[in-house]
Amino acid sequence: MALEINVNDLSDTEIHIYEFILSNANRVKYMSIQELAKEANCSTASILRFCKHVKCNGYSEFKFRLREYLESREYSNSELGSSLSDLQTFFQVIAPSSHFPHRITNAATIISTKKH
Repeated sequence: MALEINVNDLSDTEIHIYEFILSNANRVKYMSIQELAKEANCSTASILRFCKHVKCNGYSEFKFRLREYLESREYSNSELGSSLSDLQTFFQVIAPSSHFPHRITNAATIISTKKH
C-alpha cells in the first residue's frame, strides 16, 4: 500500500522533521522521541503529529518502520539522501500495511507461549 502524503500538506515543522530524519536515519532509529525532539529542535508533540501525518499510530510504530526500511536497504552510511523524491520513496516503503498489526499479534503469541 503506497503512503498518500503530499509534501504541500506538511507544516514547516513537519518538513523540518522529515528532512532531519532523512539526513540522520541511522541515528534516529535508536533515538527516543525526546532525543529526536531535542536534536531536531522541536517538541515531542510535533513529532507525534508528524508520525500521525505519515499514517503511523505513534513514534514506536514509526521507528519500527524506519528500522525495517533501513535493514531492507542495508544502508551503511548515515545519509539516505536529501531530495524530496528520496523522502517520498522512504515514506512509501514504510507505509502502514495490514501486516503490522498481524506481526504484533504473532510476536505477542510467541512471547506468551515461550517456556520460562
